[in-house]
Amino acid sequence: LPAPRLLEALELQRLLPQLERAEEDGAEVLQAALSAVERGLRGAPSEREQVELRDGRATAVSLARARGIARSAELVPLALADFAYVIPRLDLERGFQACRRRAKALWPDRAKPLEPRYVAEFLSAQADWLERYPLAARPALVSAKALYLLARHEEALDLIEARRALALPGQPLRAELERLRGRLFLGQGRAGQAAEGLGVALRMPHARPEERGRLLNVLVTALQLLPRERQGSLLQLARQAEQDLRTSTDRSERYTSQFNVARALIGRRDGQGALAQLRRIGDVPPDSRADFLGLEAVALLMVGRADAALERVDQGIAIQDSTRGRLTRAMVLIGLGRYDEARGELEALPPRLPELFGRRRAQLLRELERRAR
Repeated sequence: LPAPRLLEALELQRLLPQLERAEEDGAEVLQAALSAVERGLRGAPSEREQVELRDGRATAVSLARARGIARSAELVPLALADFAYVIPRLDLERGFQACRRRAKALWPDRAKPLEPRYVAEFLSAQADWLERYPLAARPALVSAKALYLLARHEEALDLIEARRALALPGQPLRAELERLRGRLFLGQGRAGQAAEGLGVALRMPHARPEERGRLLNVLVTALQLLPRERQGSLLQLARQAEQDLRTSTDRSERYTSQFNVARALIGRRDGQGALAQLRRIGDVPPDSRADFLGLEAVALLMVGRADAALERVDQGIAIQDSTRGRLTRAMVLIGLGRYDEARGELEALPPRLPELFGRRRAQLLRELERRAR
């Protein structure tokens, strides 16, 4: 780069890492980065110079969005224009990283629902990228995740099936592809296929315990949906996932592993053990609170505390009214001897339920008939 623009590029290299550090004044650093790009773009910069400068500006906006810097939201259209310019002009690795930064600019807060229009914009950019690099598996994974978020499971699964063989066993990328593949099967109600595929994936070498733990989380979820005789060593697998993820920074995966241990203990009719496990979970994600209370209700019922169980399940239903919650409430009412209310709960459910819930309702109705005799 010519000397003046080289100085601006170096200034960006100095400023961008500062945007990731909480102790820095993010708004001030963002403004300095924007000013450096504006200075560099004055005159008639070459295409290469524009790529470097506009990639820096788009990255600055993406990082600022992740920090929650107020002004960054209004700069998203500018960042999108920059990404649209630079992505086709970058090599495979840099282009892929730019695609990821683009997604983060559009969706900075993963705790909030992702707007479908953002996913659609992201997929549009990724489509050209995948055409340019048909043997690239990493961009395919990112696109498949976006399709998964839109519940376009068949398209996501087709994309993974076409690219998963390009990632070698033992690579973190392969583990992520296999994990998403399992989740897609689960989303389609194909728990058996999910468990089978994940079992094969777990026999591959893994670079880090966390990768194995994330795979185990999906496998345990799949096994819990299968008949008991097909569940194998469910509790052992759940405990292994919890061990693998104990130091993970991924709060959701860590919580899932802990919750799955409690579910496995319930499956063994160990209510005391399940309650002890649930009490060890210190931080329950808000969107999991209803399921947590429902499982706690089942454990309380097992240890003879039916009144407390009904209180917990009603708290869960108040947060999120769901079929699972209503089935749990019917079970607790049966435990309390309030059979008419339990039957009312079961009959109020839709006549056609997913297989797992349908089996559970049939079991509870049979229990009511048995007690009526």
